[in-house]
Amino acid sequence: MRNSPETSFEENAAQTRQFEILLSLSGFLEIRHCYLCSELATKTNQPTKDLAFTTSNRAAKQSRQNDRLCSFTRVSAVDASPNSNLPNGGPMRLSFGYVLFLCISLGVCDAAFACDDGETTTCTQNDGKPGLKGCIRGKWSSCGIAGGGNGIHTGFSWSPANCPSESERSVTYITKGNGDTPAGLRAAVKTPNSLVLIAPDVTIDFTGVGPEENQSVLVPFQACVTLASFDPRKGLGPGNVFVSARTPSRPGPLVLYGACSTDPRDHRPCVQKDDTTLFGIICTSETSADGARIAGFRVQGPSDQDHSTGETGIHIEGCHDIEISNMDIHGWGGQAISVGDQLNFGSHTIPDTKPSTILVKIHDNYIHHNQHSSMSHHAAGYGVNASAGAFADIYQNVFDYNRHSITAGWSVGGYQARHNLFLKGGGYHGSPLERDIHIVDVHGRDNCVVDDIPGDWPNIFGDSSFWGGIVGGLVGGLLGLGLALLIGFGTLGFGLLIIGGLLLGGAYGGIAPSTHSLFNCGPAGFSFFIDQNAFQYKKTNDIKLRGTPAGTGTNKTRISFNVFARGNRDDAIGLKDADAVDVRLNMYDTDTFGQYGVCDIDGDGVDDLVLMTGVNWWFSSGGIHPWTFLKRDISVLQDVSHGNFALAGDVRLGDFDGDGRCDALRDGGGGAWLIARGAVEDWQSFGNYLAPLRDTHFGRFNPQMRDHRPGVHLPLTDVFWRSDEGFWFVTPLGHPELWQLVGSSSFAMSDLRFGDFTGDAVTDVFAVEEGHWAFSESARAQWQTLNSAISDPVNGANIFVANMDAGDNIDDVLRLDRTVDSSYYTSTTKVQLTWNRSRNGVEEKWSEFKSYPLWEYPSDNPDFVMPQFGFVGYFGAQPFGATMTIDQNRVGHFFSPAQSSPNASEWTSEFAY
Repeated sequence: MRNSPETSFEENAAQTRQFEILLSLSGFLEIRHCYLCSELATKTNQPTKDLAFTTSNRAAKQSRQNDRLCSFTRVSAVDASPNSNLPNGGPMRLSFGYVLFLCISLGVCDAAFACDDGETTTCTQNDGKPGLKGCIRGKWSSCGIAGGGNGIHTGFSWSPANCPSESERSVTYITKGNGDTPAGLRAAVKTPNSLVLIAPDVTIDFTGVGPEENQSVLVPFQACVTLASFDPRKGLGPGNVFVSARTPSRPGPLVLYGACSTDPRDHRPCVQKDDTTLFGIICTSETSADGARIAGFRVQGPSDQDHSTGETGIHIEGCHDIEISNMDIHGWGGQAISVGDQLNFGSHTIPDTKPSTILVKIHDNYIHHNQHSSMSHHAAGYGVNASAGAFADIYQNVFDYNRHSITAGWSVGGYQARHNLFLKGGGYHGSPLERDIHIVDVHGRDNCVVDDIPGDWPNIFGDSSFWGGIVGGLVGGLLGLGLALLIGFGTLGFGLLIIGGLLLGGAYGGIAPSTHSLFNCGPAGFSFFIDQNAFQYKKTNDIKLRGTPAGTGTNKTRISFNVFARGNRDDAIGLKDADAVDVRLNMYDTDTFGQYGVCDIDGDGVDDLVLMTGVNWWFSSGGIHPWTFLKRDISVLQDVSHGNFALAGDVRLGDFDGDGRCDALRDGGGGAWLIARGAVEDWQSFGNYLAPLRDTHFGRFNPQMRDHRPGVHLPLTDVFWRSDEGFWFVTPLGHPELWQLVGSSSFAMSDLRFGDFTGDAVTDVFAVEEGHWAFSESARAQWQTLNSAISDPVNGANIFVANMDAGDNIDDVLRLDRTVDSSYYTSTTKVQLTWNRSRNGVEEKWSEFKSYPLWEYPSDNPDFVMPQFGFVGYFGAQPFGATMTIDQNRVGHFFSPAQSSPNASEWTSEFAY
């Protein structure tokens, strides 16, 4: 049940026609009370713009029982300011000059209100056919088609929508040249209970296309409509089962909102405006879009740059059982996805409970470059924005370059944010006092004079830039007067007074807009669970809860099991009311950016990047495509520790079962190994190999299986183990009982590297022996000299072993060198990265393999990262050896001279890591 305060009929009757208007010195009207019955109380002589009113079931019942008298529990007039969030029962501030409709009366409460929310009844439609209508906020809806998701939205419910199965739905295909227009898409989603499938090569461009008449939504949905991409090569299976065209390596079709053209020859109308939404999943008392699904394509807004307008990609309002998944959503100035539930809770009521299962699900999406700083005096730019009674389950998404990746208004129900990956970008606010802000947010209802949230600037002078100017002028005037007294009331003294007042007044007048909407105290939603996310963001707080969530007990707001790059709790989390939030078992000072493994996850013959954050696993197909969620798991590639927390980096990557896809192995203790096949399945036993996993290496150590064919990549077949006593053992994969002693050495496992230095497809052991590089062929022969002139330690993090040539099977040794020049006088950092190579490990001098020009960036700009990471693997269109480095913008740069043409030897990632 929603928390909607009620007053008795007697109290309301006594307060009939009572309202109080206080004119304050600040120039605001404060409407303290406005209780109405049966008539208009007051209004201005200008048209009404914004008005919200609600009635309760109880009031409706009283009105039926008391001679058609109305009992109103709340009347709220909405301020024209863009950030207005008026409290229930609190004063409403209305600036002079804005159109104000103070109160209205519904007149009479007739039989149209004689119902309880959630009730349904049969009815007769206009065509004489039987139908169904439902009760919404005490009022019967119009008559709609009964059942099958075709009917009206029949009241508040957290239950799944009554949609037909996929096999019972009509199917509409949108292919190139067939329905791939704005009109075609609109028509397709207007049919309830339909499956609308878009082919992978389709682009639907809404440039110059505005909403239909009297609407602000370009594409409104009906009930139980699924809009998704499909792969025509796979077809439509039994039961209308389809395969998405959006995969970890394929972006899928594109729906383009379109930008306003700056070309004077382009006469298409510009439709960008703050209240325009591309996809609208909106439920009212008259219509339903419950059960809608959007999946598997790209939704691109006007621009990936900073915005001054606030368009929305997908808006969900009042509907339930909604799912947004496997999408790429970017370029929106308002929000990529917004979720509200004013239909069931109004705009100023916090729910007093939460559903056992949240049925608005937003998962496995890439949500990025939704930016709208405060430079336009109204900041937005949200990834997911929850408001007005809504609950949302937000999980397994990647967020980057959003001002707030997740945000919520004060009257929201709440959200669950679980297993998301927050990259380093975003948070740009752009105000003089706050360049960057937090990326996970909850608003409080109020603006408090004393702001004690770490990282916030104090809101001292209210919420008006006008008052900023006045106060600044007064302060400046006093300072000017003081200076005038010191030097005499001459012309200079009065001049200083005036100049001081103007400067400080103007400065504060300019700064005030950035502080007038702190929303830094008061009620803040019902309940929020922020669990098991990975935060690589480091500019300022990751999470800020600016008020007091209402939930207690099992509904108490929780921030737990997250991994933060920032150094400690206060750096990562800002709380207005720490007693209302359970913060526990988080790991800090753990930056997982650049901590990648290399392995072929998707089985396409090209290596991928693998990220294990300590709470979840991700991979980037080919190292060039955005991160895709793999698995919820705390296992990591490298040791991680902070305070009392420690994770052993005991995971190994490789194709251990021979199916062509990368698997993960980890140490189960006591010599037992566990495997997660495909790096996605649950852990299961791989056998007891007796050996600690960290003392092993996987390769091809059987000299009876030599292969001299160039360019052939052969599977792993064996395990090498160095025991604590220095003995070397080898056994075939899958046979932990067949360990064979093959040699010994005093070198620690950490001093050994592995590669093929004879070109026979058998793995050799590589080390520094007696001051030079040496190798043991197939781990069985005595040490023999590989390179007598080079003695660089082989265990350095900047040393790599891989074959960079197409014409042989012999591995090279590479070294990544970095030169950094930070200039104090120019405040810039210049970084030079150079790959040097000893070809086949025998070239006696390092030779330049690939050098990148100076990467230069402002030293004090937190948007940039220090270029320092390097990787090698079988990347590229043809899977030959390639190097990869990451620049200051987090973009990967690949180089592989073995590719088929010089033009194909260099490429970059399509996203920022």
